[in-house]
Amino acid sequence: MAWAAADMADLTGQVAIVTGANSGIGESTALELARKGAHVVLACRSADKAQAAKERILAVVAEASVECLPLDLANLESVAEFASTFKAAHTRLDVLVNNAGIMAVPHARTAQGFESQFGVNHLGHFALTAQLFECLKSTRPSRVVTLSSLAHRRGAFDFGNLMPAPPQYQAMKAYEQSKLANLVFSYELHRRLTAKGLHHVTSVACHPGWTETNLFPHMWSGGLLPYLFPIVARVALQPAAAGCLPSLYAAVAPGVRGGEYYGPQNFSRWGPPVLEQSTPASHDEAAAKQLWNISEELTKIKFDVE
Repeated sequence: MAWAAADMADLTGQVAIVTGANSGIGESTALELARKGAHVVLACRSADKAQAAKERILAVVAEASVECLPLDLANLESVAEFASTFKAAHTRLDVLVNNAGIMAVPHARTAQGFESQFGVNHLGHFALTAQLFECLKSTRPSRVVTLSSLAHRRGAFDFGNLMPAPPQYQAMKAYEQSKLANLVFSYELHRRLTAKGLHHVTSVACHPGWTETNLFPHMWSGGLLPYLFPIVARVALQPAAAGCLPSLYAAVAPGVRGGEYYGPQNFSRWGPPVLEQSTPASHDEAAAKQLWNISEELTKIKFDVE
């Protein structure tokens, strides 16, 4: 029988963080974790949008335990402040869902000057995971769930120019690279956890398939495209309530092992979560070590898994 959110065990007493939880897959993930009793931290850039999401969750699950904390993944100072605030208030972290992301946006830079897609999608989550690692390590068991995308299949690293500026910048190419980085980071974190014998911390990746989220509409601007998008979405894209299932499965399902990758069953686009295979490039250990080292240099954070 296909796995569904209702199959999750009771999560009372557990603490989960979901980045980008103010809409779409992130909000649906947070809702289902809260429905099962977890205390869920909505880690969002916009305080107003986070509060609105919290109110929507409480409207569905009146007894939900939900907290809003500001997190701007485009600013490493915000990431550090989030981690510090969380650790001051919580002694455990059972699940970290690295969900937030931006997709194929025009060229922009983060507060520290990084190309925005690489900075938000990868570096921000790398820094967040590093600064929450002690909480994850002290919680037995715990999981780090990192969302990638089908777009990783076309991703490739140019370590000589990871963050090109215009006119070399290509929005979709930058997105594909950032989603490959998410997978490579998840796998490398698993290898380092295994090497140190930290088997109670599980690093696992997933992707939502073809899901209607707020990442898509800006790509359909101009002419008739804004009018066509709702029609295309109804036909081709599954709702966020379905798109969040791989995230939920990776976060809480029994039997999930580190280094695995989950996505929708039907052509990797729709349906219940199943174990998937990613590209050979995502398993390149030399590239993974290089990406890890570069990420430490850029964020100025030494992420020692020990």
